Order: sequence, then structure tokens, then C-alpha cells
Amino acid sequence: LIQALIVFQRTLAEWYGAAATASVVVNSSCSGADQMALCLGVTLAYPVAWSRRLAGAAGGLVLILVLNTVRIGTLLTTAPTPDLFNALHLYVWPAVLMVAVLVYVLGWIRWADGGALRPSSTLVRFGATAALCLLVYAALVPWAFSSVLVQRAGAWTAQAGDVLLSFTGTVSARGSLLITPRGVYQVTQECLLTPLIPLYLAAAVTFPERRSRQVLALAAAVPLFLALGVFRLLVLAAPPSIIDAPVLVVHGFFQLALGTLLIAVAAV
Repeated sequence: LIQALIVFQRTLAEWYGAAATASVVVNSSCSGADQMALCLGVTLAYPVAWSRRLAGAAGGLVLILVLNTVRIGTLLTTAPTPDLFNALHLYVWPAVLMVAVLVYVLGWIRWADGGALRPSSTLVRFGATAALCLLVYAALVPWAFSSVLVQRAGAWTAQAGDVLLSFTGTVSARGSLLITPRGVYQVTQECLLTPLIPLYLAAAVTFPERRSRQVLALAAAVPLFLALGVFRLLVLAAPPSIIDAPVLVVHGFFQLALGTLLIAVAAV
């Protein structure tokens, strides 16, 4: 279990820019398991409702995983500078982790006892849920970007784009490749996955008042983002008189979609 925890955190750290180096050995002492044990011991033993105990334990685990992954990344990055590495490894990060756990547990106890940290408005709940969903998304990205299932979804997206543009007689698809008069484009895992997905999921479980509407919104996520992925491909086949630089528009498609949505919400 500890080894799997280490591999998971090191993979994330290296994916987000930490340079792999043979001079740093990431072993069981780097897993954060001791801080996790202390946090779980307090949150699961504290005499409040079990729903609050489990919520506190889950929140603590997420906090420690994030901080410890950053810790591993900084240690890998500072390996060429022994003095800085030793300072971070022996003094700074152990203190940061323990203080973070202490502050979190004290804050959780205050909330669990009905203190000042009470759930606030819908917008605050959305912010907390969105932050958690984005963390999960960030943790899954290294594996999702190499997923065969997501790759198949990319091939389906290219085929759907081919069907929609078949009337032009100039667009065809071969697997995940979309062949257009302006070039050949491959629909990869990176083309389908976007941080808008966790933001949408957070909104789906926060804003609808009825549980049935929440379920409906969650069920609509897959067809909605597949449809956006197909629509995004249509830009590649647009003539130069309409879109001069289709690759730029495609790569910024979801940002443009989010900007449009924010303007619409602000207008309403």
C-alpha cells in the first residue's frame, strides 16, 4: 500500500514538471503515511457523527496527498543543490506537513462541533466542490492522457466529425485522424479532456435544487462533452475566409466556450 502511494505521488510530481533523478530515492519515509495516520487517528476517533468523521478523514487525506506530492516534486527539483535539498528535506517540509495537519484538524474539530466553519452559500459550496473535483482531475490526468478508452473516444469523435462533414466531400476520417483540405489532424486524449469537465460536475451537484435534476445534469455530462468535442473538430474544416488559424481556435476552444458562458451568466 505504501509503495503504491509513493509511485502515485512521484508519477504526479514528474508529470507536472519535476525532473526524474537517480540521486534521489523516494522510499516509504517520503510517502506522508505518518501524517495520514495521525490525521485519521484524530478524525475517526473524535466523538461526532460518522458522516463528519469520514468527511474529515477524506479532507485530511486529500490535503496531505497534495502537499506531499508538491514536497516530492520540490525535492526532485532541488537535488542538484545539496544544501537547499537538505534544508527542505530535513527541516522545512516536515514542519510544513505537521503544521498543515495540525491546523486542518483543529479547524475540522471546530466545524464538527458546530463552530464558525459552517457551510455557507451555494457559491461557497460550489467553490469547495470545484476545488476537490479539479484536484481529482489533476491526479488522474497522467493516466487519462494515456488511456485506451479515451483514445477510442477520440476515434469516435473523429468519425462523428466525418459524418457531419460528409456533405462537403472534402473531409474523411481514418481511426482518430481527421483528414481535411487544410491538413491531417489527430484527435488525442488531450483533445477530449479539459478542466471544464470537473467544473461542470461540481456545478451539476451544487446548483440544481432537486436530486433528480442533479442526476440528470450528471448523466448529461458525457454526451455534452462528446458533442462539444465533435463541434470543436468542425472548426478544422472551416474555410480560410471564416477562420484563418483553425489550430489556434481549436486549442483554445474550451477557453472560448467558458468565456462565452461567463459572459452569458453575467448578463443574466
